[in-house]
Amino acid sequence: MSKFFKLTISIVISLALVMLGFFYTYQFRASAPHPPITDGQWFTPTKPMPSFTFTADNGQSFTQHNLQGHWSLLFFGYSRCQHVCPTTLGVLKQAYNNWQKQLPPNQLPQVIMISIDPARDTVDDMHQFVKSFNNSFIGLCADSSATLALQKELHVYAIIIPATDGKPADYMIKHTPELLLINPQGQIQGYFNFPEKVDTLTSDYLGIAKIDDTAGK
Repeated sequence: MSKFFKLTISIVISLALVMLGFFYTYQFRASAPHPPITDGQWFTPTKPMPSFTFTADNGQSFTQHNLQGHWSLLFFGYSRCQHVCPTTLGVLKQAYNNWQKQLPPNQLPQVIMISIDPARDTVDDMHQFVKSFNNSFIGLCADSSATLALQKELHVYAIIIPATDGKPADYMIKHTPELLLINPQGQIQGYFNFPEKVDTLTSDYLGIAKIDDTAGK
C-alpha cells in the first residue's frame, strides 16, 4: 500500500471522526432542555441545600431530607406579613390549582413557607396561615438560632421595621421575597423572583415538570 494511499485513508477517517463529533455535539445541544424559568434563574450546576431541622405545622420534624423525591417551592416569610407573604401564597394557590388540572399528583411541587419570625410565629400560627391558602402547603418554624443559621446559609435577609403604633411587638419584617426551586435530589435548582403573575409561574413549573418527566423516561 503506497504512502499516498495510507495518507488519504488517514485524512478520510479523521474527517469522518470530526463530522461525527459535530453530529453528536449538535444532537446533544438540540435535545438539551432550555431552563424554563422566565423570571428568575436556573442554576447550572445546582447548589447544595444546607442541613436544617425545623418543626412543620403538623408538629412533625422537617429536615432537608424531606425535600427529596419531588420538586419543592420554598420561601421565607412570617404569619403577620401584610404584603409579600399573602401575595406569594395567593399566587401559589392559583398556580397550584392550575397544576392540579394538568399534572399527576407525583409531579405536583411541595410548597413550603419558612418563618423568619421565631419570636412570634408558633407552629399553630404557621398552620393557620399556610392552610388558609391550600391545605397541602407546609409551614415551618424553629428557634432563633436555627432560623438565623439557615438564613445565613441561603443569604436570606430579614430587617425588622419598628412598629408605628408604639407597641414593640407589632413590628414588621422586610425580607427576601424570592421563591427557591428545590429539585427532587434536594438541591437548589434555581429561584423565581417575587411571583406576582400566576400565568408565568404556572407555565414555568409545567415546563420544569415536563423536562423532569422526559428525563425520567
